[in-house]
Amino acid sequence: MQMIIPRLKSQRQTPLQQGFTMVEVMIAGVIMAFVLAGAGRMNISALARSSNQAQRQRIEAAINNNIQMLQMEDSYLRLDALENDLDRQSACNAPAQTLATVLAETVDPPLAEGVSQSITRVFTPLTNSDLDILLVEYSFIAPEYQGKNDALNHKEIRTVELNPNFTARCYTTST
Repeated sequence: MQMIIPRLKSQRQTPLQQGFTMVEVMIAGVIMAFVLAGAGRMNISALARSSNQAQRQRIEAAINNNIQMLQMEDSYLRLDALENDLDRQSACNAPAQTLATVLAETVDPPLAEGVSQSITRVFTPLTNSDLDILLVEYSFIAPEYQGKNDALNHKEIRTVELNPNFTARCYTTST
């Protein structure tokens, strides 16, 4: 009889637990909701960055293609191709301005497909100290800031310097 009593006491003190209590389930649910919300925000952020990066790549590709077109047209522009001596003399007096005029007429500004914003291109001939350099400046708003209030503060600029190829024929030696 004495052995039965301790066995009954031990059964009453350690009831079998199967499953979780309602409080434990609720806490686990709240923790899981926070984790899933954080993961969702990271996914949305990654998608937005991916879209901005794709737009940036299209803009950069359009600018690079336009620079190559400008360089090609510069190489095609020959002093011999100008119609008369007056045009040749004018081109030799202001080679960067002549190049800017020809490039503006023959090469369209860059246009990036699938991007809603425009890319601005500006030609600036340097006229000081006979440099004969044409600055070509491309500007656009960074895709990350497009449509935001301070978008103009996030303008990006790409600059290229061109030296007219035909100027080598302008210089002559006289005796």
